[in-house]
Amino acid sequence: MATDPNPLNLDAQIHPLAHAREHVLFDLLARYLPADSPITAAQAAREINAHFPYFQPRYDPTLPHQESGQDFCFNFWELAFRLPPQLDYREEPMQRFLALRDALSELPPVILKDGDEFDGRSAWNPPFYFHMMLIERLNQIGNPEEVGDKWDIRWRNMNGFLAHLTNSGKRSYLGNALTTIRMGLEENPRKAQPKNITYNCRAPAAAIWFILCAPKIYAGCREGISSGRPSMSLWTGESGLNLPRWEFWLERLETLKGHSVTTQETKDMCQAAIEAMNRCTVDG
Repeated sequence: MATDPNPLNLDAQIHPLAHAREHVLFDLLARYLPADSPITAAQAAREINAHFPYFQPRYDPTLPHQESGQDFCFNFWELAFRLPPQLDYREEPMQRFLALRDALSELPPVILKDGDEFDGRSAWNPPFYFHMMLIERLNQIGNPEEVGDKWDIRWRNMNGFLAHLTNSGKRSYLGNALTTIRMGLEENPRKAQPKNITYNCRAPAAAIWFILCAPKIYAGCREGISSGRPSMSLWTGESGLNLPRWEFWLERLETLKGHSVTTQETKDMCQAAIEAMNRCTVDG
């Protein structure tokens, strides 16, 4: 019986004129990510690394139009980051994507040698290209037009992904957390998105951060981390992470949990966020 090459039904978004290697790498990712895939993160990382231009038999840096190591890094992560918005942040495939990132960083170093200012930088670790293409993909997510549409789901999944990355301790994305929380809990729905979008798309995305990452956010508030632009709406206090703002968020979640416009899903997520936040204050 034939094996489904894309069991998660991921959208490759590959241009018809794309290099054949893009199809090969997407096929690998599509086979690796399912929870029941026999491919390990280390195996997938080695196979991806084998496509690096320096390891190709016809690679000759003296010839024009050769793909550089830096180009390969950008192109790979641009392709790879088409997928996390399509992966449920609560499910195993998202964890497998995170494991692949770790496995790539643990490979023997591949040092760039393209004859430019980036020579000497490691291709996979530290994850410079990973971060750049992650932020680019995040910025490409559109505004939802209705609850549960493609952009609503992708915004939630990417925020869940960033929360998981923050919990890993390898890089903090609390600045992104603050942006999402501000959009979901602080913007006046009369001046920003329609109320239904703010309450049932933006607020759940904010709740995800507290559900997954409340201890990190609370620690930032206790330290008084300065991050993000000043709020111009419901929150009128100091910008950044701080304890008064933490208390304001708790109050907003309580309000939204009981609001007539919020869906049952939003109410449940607000409650889960409140419980996660309360555990932080109890634990100190």
